[in-house]
Amino acid sequence: MTEAVDFDSVRSKISKLKNDAADANDRAEHLEQSLKEKTDLLEAETTRREEVERKLQTVEGDAFSTQEILEENIKELKNKLETEENKSSELEREVGKMRMENEQLEKSLTDMEQKHKDMVDSLGAAMADLNNV
Repeated sequence: MTEAVDFDSVRSKISKLKNDAADANDRAEHLEQSLKEKTDLLEAETTRREEVERKLQTVEGDAFSTQEILEENIKELKNKLETEENKSSELEREVGKMRMENEQLEKSLTDMEQKHKDMVDSLGAAMADLNNV
């Protein structure tokens, strides 16, 4: 009977080992599947990250180009402003000269009007003197 007990014990251990091996295979398959899923997710995330990096580089390039264009526009506008300010200063000087000329002409006109009045008065006095003679 001892031999039968030992044989049953061996059979029981083999059966247990087979079950343990099947469980280990199941866990290994599960871990392999999980690893594959994680690897796929990692690859997908890597692809997305690379796309984002490319888009970021494009946006940075566009921003740099836009900045250069804006800086050039600012430079052109500053030059135009300086030119217009110079024209404005020149026009202000011309207006000042014209005002001075206008004042001189008004003074000359006033002087001539006074001379004309004096001549009319003098002529009137001379005519009166002639009438009295």
